[in-house]
Amino acid sequence: ALTEIRKNKIAESFENDFLEVLDVLKNAAQSRKQLLNKCQELACEVSLKEKAFSEVHLKNRKGEELYQNVREELVKASKCIEKLGENEIKYKQRIDELELKLYNIENEQDSTIPEKEKAFELEAERERKLLNSRILELESDLKIKDTTEREINAKLLETMKAMQKLEENMEALRIRLKLELERSQNIAQDSHFTEKEVRNKEDKILELEDTVTNLKQKLDETGKKINSYENRVSNHQQKIISLQKLYLRTQEQAKLQLEEFQTVSSERNKLLLLLDRKDEDLKSLNAKLVGAINDKESTLQKCLNVQSQKQNLDSKCELLEKQLVEHEKTIMALQKKQAQHDSEISSLIKEKELLAKDILRMDDIIKKYSHDFKINEKERIALHQDLKKSELQIEKQNRIITCLEGIKTQLLKDIEDLNKKLHIPNPTVDWTSTAYYATLDIHHHHLPSQFVRQNYMDRAHTLALDHCLLVDRPYEILFFPRGLERIEASYD
Repeated sequence: ALTEIRKNKIAESFENDFLEVLDVLKNAAQSRKQLLNKCQELACEVSLKEKAFSEVHLKNRKGEELYQNVREELVKASKCIEKLGENEIKYKQRIDELELKLYNIENEQDSTIPEKEKAFELEAERERKLLNSRILELESDLKIKDTTEREINAKLLETMKAMQKLEENMEALRIRLKLELERSQNIAQDSHFTEKEVRNKEDKILELEDTVTNLKQKLDETGKKINSYENRVSNHQQKIISLQKLYLRTQEQAKLQLEEFQTVSSERNKLLLLLDRKDEDLKSLNAKLVGAINDKESTLQKCLNVQSQKQNLDSKCELLEKQLVEHEKTIMALQKKQAQHDSEISSLIKEKELLAKDILRMDDIIKKYSHDFKINEKERIALHQDLKKSELQIEKQNRIITCLEGIKTQLLKDIEDLNKKLHIPNPTVDWTSTAYYATLDIHHHHLPSQFVRQNYMDRAHTLALDHCLLVDRPYEILFFPRGLERIEASYD
């Protein structure tokens, strides 16, 4: 009885420990499922981030195209300004030629020109000197413009190089994101590695933010220089308008002086031929001056076209600034998502640590009962084979059950007969429990004949197996063969 109680206690303690192990395994399976679900969610988030990066890349490409268009337009504007400079040089050469001709004419007519004509010529020379000085000022301003345009082009090239570097960084980030997608599936195994990569990503994002701020500063500087350039152009336009007014005044004065000259020529018939020649020369000069004025008007129209192109460029620059603001917003949203991602990773790491602790506990529990499991491995293998055979014979089970019920009744009768022979008042046969207890009763009461004992043991074996299959308690089979072996060994 004491041995039975001890064995019952051992079996109960083993069952409790086994149930605890099963609960721990279930919890581990649930935690693994949760980790897999979180990994899938992270993969979805990474795919969304890839889409966002692709959109940002497309916007960057559009911005590059706009930069290229702006650059081409600036090149066209610089060519137009160069043409204006060339035209001014040509006009200057023509003015010099006209001055030489006038100087020659004045030298020829010094003996016949009166004092009024000399005064007129002196005033004309002064006005021409003023015009020449202003033309020189305009040339110096044009040179300054050329230098500023070259500086702007150099800065635009620097910005283009920076944008190319950004594209390379974006491609590298894409490749790393793909690698992260592959690595995110193994987060539970390589958590430390993912943390390092996340830190590297944060550093790279900070570098990209620094590059974006540098580009913004460069764009602001270029905008300031463009504004200064526009102010200079407006000042030059005002100077050109003032020069045109002076030219008109000089023309009016020239007309008045020509009228006076005609009155003087009517008084002096000797100078008619010379005056006619001068008139012809003046007409030719006027025609040349009209051509020069037309050329200046065409240049002014070109300047207006350049101004309109600059306005278009300003509008495009504003659009680019708006796009940069949108890019910054998308980058901030991505940073927030990455912060959420980091928090989720930290929570996953904590859960992983808890799981590791649970696994260590399970390892300790399994180590406690590993010795018993090693002893019962062979028996379990045999029983599993029997279970497989019983699974194949499920269709025939109904017939076998009917046969076994008849065998059970016969066994009960045999047991009653044996108990009568042995004079046992209370036989301990409980078919609701395991066959192990029946074998203990057999061992305790010592059946007389070996033939009857062997028959009884075989039938008890079959009934125990059928009972375990019907009740769905396969772990109780583990106790049965050991009891039979002990009984057989004791009788042998």
